Amino acid sequence: MRKQDTKVTYYLSGEESPEKKAKVEAEQKAKQEKKAAQRQENLKHSQETAEKRRQEMEIAYREQTMEEALANRTMETNRFTYTAASEVISSVAAAYEKNIMGATGILQ
Repeated sequence: MRKQDTKVTYYLSGEESPEKKAKVEAEQKAKQEKKAAQRQENLKHSQETAEKRRQEMEIAYREQTMEEALANRTMETNRFTYTAASEVISSVAAAYEKNIMGATGILQ
């Protein structure tokens, strides 16, 4: 047996029977196929895990973006409310009162 590039090579002497050679070759082929199938299964599992993680990250990013947008919008609304000049607020209140009084017939 000789190890070369992580492959195991079995040397059979010419004295071995054809049945023995065939048996060793079949065992080696079966081992190689089993390892290849395991590698494929591991690759598939790792790809599925990566895709699931990517989707989770995308959802988390969207949620964070929406929360930030809502927080920014709330801050902008609050800023507008508190930075309005008192004259603007007075004129809005006066217009509102005039509308209410006009609608109820007080001014007529």
